[in-house]
Amino acid sequence: MKKNILNRKSIFSLLIIVFLSCTNKVKLEQQFIEENFLKIVDTLPYDTGTFVPLEKDTIKFSELALHFSQKIDYNKKIDEITTGFFEDNKQLKSTFQSVLEHGTNSEYFLDSNFPKKIGKYRIYFNENQIDKKIKFAGRIDIENLKIYNDKAILILSESVQRFGTTYIVFLVKEKGEWRVLERKVLYQS
Repeated sequence: MKKNILNRKSIFSLLIIVFLSCTNKVKLEQQFIEENFLKIVDTLPYDTGTFVPLEKDTIKFSELALHFSQKIDYNKKIDEITTGFFEDNKQLKSTFQSVLEHGTNSEYFLDSNFPKKIGKYRIYFNENQIDKKIKFAGRIDIENLKIYNDKAILILSESVQRFGTTYIVFLVKEKGEWRVLERKVLYQS
């Protein structure tokens, strides 16, 4: 009987530890996205008004609406595309080998504490709530985020209507600050 109670306590304690470590990982990844949002997403729309400039706007925008997918996905098909990318980019593969080997893919939702405004971007998780009075810059999705030590890789898709570009973004941490090392186009539509 005592053994059974101890066994249950051990299992319960283990479940709590696993839950807390998963919650902590999600919080760290969300914090990474928040703190590096403008570096990841880029500020090109500040001048063009959109991620995919269909025509040149000459107006400077004080605020831009952005539809941001709240779910950070893992997409196996993109992993297959990036495998081909790395075959053609051996130097980047070598530089980010530790991330490829040890970084883990996970799916999660950004929580309600994610900022609603970063830089000039007004961020909307729900497309139906976008303020129509604000210039719409487009939609972004982040997938296959992997962070390991001082390096990170993610897939960023930026689109407006049916036009878009998907990038693989490489970030490195130097002197306590993350910076984009490379942003390479994977495909365009």
